[in-house]
Amino acid sequence: MNKCLGCIYSVSLFIGIFSFTYLYFYVSTKLNLRHRPSFKTPGKNPSLLSVFNAGHHIKEIDIPSYEMDLKLMKAVEKLIRRDRIDLKPVNLEKFRYMVRPNGPCDFHNASSNFSRVLVLVKSAPDHYRLRQWLRLLMNETVGQMAGNLRMFFLLGYSKEMNIDINAESKKYGDIIQKNFIDTYRNLTYKTQMAFEWATTDCASVDFVLFQDDDFFANIKNVFEFLSVQLKPEELFTGFLVEKGSSVVRDRTSKWFVSDIAFSNEVFPAYFPGGSYIASYKIVESLSYAFPYVKFIPVDDVYVGLVASKLGLAMKASHLFYFSDCDNWHSCLACKAFT
Repeated sequence: MNKCLGCIYSVSLFIGIFSFTYLYFYVSTKLNLRHRPSFKTPGKNPSLLSVFNAGHHIKEIDIPSYEMDLKLMKAVEKLIRRDRIDLKPVNLEKFRYMVRPNGPCDFHNASSNFSRVLVLVKSAPDHYRLRQWLRLLMNETVGQMAGNLRMFFLLGYSKEMNIDINAESKKYGDIIQKNFIDTYRNLTYKTQMAFEWATTDCASVDFVLFQDDDFFANIKNVFEFLSVQLKPEELFTGFLVEKGSSVVRDRTSKWFVSDIAFSNEVFPAYFPGGSYIASYKIVESLSYAFPYVKFIPVDDVYVGLVASKLGLAMKASHLFYFSDCDNWHSCLACKAFT
C-alpha cells in the first residue's frame, strides 16, 4: 500500500514538474527572453523613446458632459481630502480579507531614477503555475528597477484550494484575497478589492499596472514608457473599447447585465481587462467612487462606467496586445495564452 502511494506521489510530482517546465519553455520561446536586447536606463534609449513618445501611442476619448456625475465628482474630491459627504453608498461592504500581505507595500529600496510601480494581477485560485511563471518572469526581467516594483495576486475564495492558497501566501507573501467566491460574475468584487488595497495599503506608489494572469508585462518597457509621460498624474491607458458596444441581455451569457443593474443599451468606453495602467491619482479617485456607483457584474465595464461619471479621460493605446506576444519587445503587455 505504501509503495503504491509512493508511486502515485512520484507520478504526480513528475507531472507537476513537467507541466511547469513546458510552461517555462513555451513562454520563454514565445517572448524570446533568452535573446532579449540590452535595455538602457529609462529616458536614455532612443529607439524605445520613439515608440513610447508621450503623445504617439494614445488616442484620448472625450467624455460627454451628460455622462459625468458632478455630485459624485465633488464627493470624491471631499473624500480624498478626508472631508465628510452627504452621499450614501449603494454598494455596502460585504466581504472581508482572508489573506493579505503583512503590512503595507513599501518602496524603501526604490531608486529616484524610476517611478514606483505596483502590479496587481487578477488570478484564479487554481492558476498556481501561472503565478509561478509570473514571479519567475518578473525576477528575470526587472533588473535594476527591482526596488521600484511590487507585484501581488488578487484571488477570491475557493473551498477546494484555500489550504494551498494559505501555504502559497506564507511562502511568497504576495496574495490578496477576500471571502467572495472566485467566479467570473464576481470579478467586479475582485477589481474593487484591487483598487481598495492599492489605495489603503500602497499609497506611496506612482502607478498601478492591472493585468490578468494570462498576460505578461514587459516591465522594462513599462518603466521606459512611464519616464516620458508629460502628465503622469493623468495617465489612464490600455487597449480601449470605445463607447457603443451592446449590453448583453441574454440571461444564459456570462456577460449578462440586467436592465435593473444598467439601464442603457450600450456600454461606455472601457478597457477590456487584460492589462492597463493608471496613475495613483486615478486609482484613488475610482476607489473612493466605487461604493457610490451601482455594481454591475462585468468588471471592465464597471471601471469604465465609474471613470465616465468622474470625467476621467481613458486613453487608447496600441502598446497592449490581445493577440499574441510575437512582438513582446515593442509592447507594454501582451496576452500569452489564448
